[in-house]
Amino acid sequence: MNNYFFEKICIMKDLFVSFMNKFLYQIFETLVFLLIFEILLLLSVMIYQYYIYDWIFIYDYKIYGVILLFIYLTNFVIHCILDYILFEPIYEEKYRHWIQTHNTYVYIILTLGIYNTYMLALYYRIHVYSRDFLVYHPHSFGEASEWWPIINIFTYIKIMRRLTKKYPELTWRFMWKLYFQGRLISYLVKNDYPYPKNE
Repeated sequence: MNNYFFEKICIMKDLFVSFMNKFLYQIFETLVFLLIFEILLLLSVMIYQYYIYDWIFIYDYKIYGVILLFIYLTNFVIHCILDYILFEPIYEEKYRHWIQTHNTYVYIILTLGIYNTYMLALYYRIHVYSRDFLVYHPHSFGEASEWWPIINIFTYIKIMRRLTKKYPELTWRFMWKLYFQGRLISYLVKNDYPYPKNE
């Protein structure tokens, strides 16, 4: 009798977790589009103010702070969701498959490079981090540095340094060219280049 109820509870728990994962993945996709909208809104306001007042940030400066706050919060929530769902193999594979079969460059351009941070998070979750690492090192620089388009250059340099030693076809010149085009991490994910564990 106890086994029967235990099995039922396990089934209900699995159904609930499955539903939550699907729900969170849908929120992730929706928030990416919201982030694109927020960045386009910010650019539109800047262009409008430039042509109306002939100088950016002189008038109505508070609106920039509000929009930037929304961009930051949206980006933060997306990363939190991504950190959770990428531990589920189904959604990790689903996200990786989407990147490998779609042109992500449009999203990179529209989010001014922020979308690159999500692909970098995927790459690191697959090849570097484990659940134990993230549980016991939640504020490590390595994890946090992939969140920010400017700071994460150190993460990219570390990746490039290791890849050049492991894969001769990936030269520094070639990878820096991809980096400045905003296509390096999508190239690595699309072509499934594993991250070398040992230097």
